[in-house]
Amino acid sequence: MIWLVLVPMAALAAMAVLLPFIRPDRTEPLPEPAQPLALKDRLAEIDRQATDGDLSEGEASALRLEAHRRILAEARTANGMARPLSLRGRRIVGIGAAVLVFAGGLGLYALLGRPDLARPDAAVSAPADSSLNRMIAALETRVQETPDDAEMWRILGQAYSQAGRFEPAAGAYARAALLMPDDARLHSALGEALVQVGDGVVTDDALVAFRAAVARDPNDPRARYFLALHKDQTGDRDGAMEDWIALLNSAPADAPWAPQVRALVDQVAAERGIDVSGRITGSDASGSRGS
Repeated sequence: MIWLVLVPMAALAAMAVLLPFIRPDRTEPLPEPAQPLALKDRLAEIDRQATDGDLSEGEASALRLEAHRRILAEARTANGMARPLSLRGRRIVGIGAAVLVFAGGLGLYALLGRPDLARPDAAVSAPADSSLNRMIAALETRVQETPDDAEMWRILGQAYSQAGRFEPAAGAYARAALLMPDDARLHSALGEALVQVGDGVVTDDALVAFRAAVARDPNDPRARYFLALHKDQTGDRDGAMEDWIALLNSAPADAPWAPQVRALVDQVAAERGIDVSGRITGSDASGSRGS
């Protein structure tokens, strides 16, 4: 019975290998490779505009990130579109590879397999991140087709962050913030990605992004949290604690982030011997008591 499963699986694997080689050729002009000089000139122009006051520091930082991202994207596109083989040559290679996968897979199982260990309830699952990688690939294609769609850039930034790819996440959020500069959430998301790139440190670029967020929405909880963290990291521990407590006291009753902030406040208070039990009056005041 195991062969009734293995043969179709081997055939499907062979087809998956073959299809990319036999698909119709689409002739598209190759983009010119990005030149380092173009990036240097672009960065110099951004610095000049920032010096002249035509751009804020936050806008300049976002533009610098976008310039680096665009050069890298163009380089990847140019490399990915190269096809050294003709269509006929690719088909020959594809058919050979498919035959090798089909025959080789069945042959290896015949030599090394243990059909006696196969169980009807045994399931083979794909890697947990395979669907996320497919989604990222689809989003990357989408933003190339609609580069002015801020929402798609935001979603791509979220997907990159979920995959732990924080540098491209910062680039995606920077692009979204350029397209929708009045959306505080995009600036604070950019700042958080930059903090992750900095291994948890609120860097100068991240600080600019968070300040841009609170300038547009003073109540943005993510920006307020990380601005307090910056105070803590630069020695203003009392100021950081006051800001975190103020954030908790202003939290809506159903704020999903409030328990995490409360846990942080309790942990820091316990480590530093601070009593916060009477200072938290908001919806999370019933949390654990401070030291």
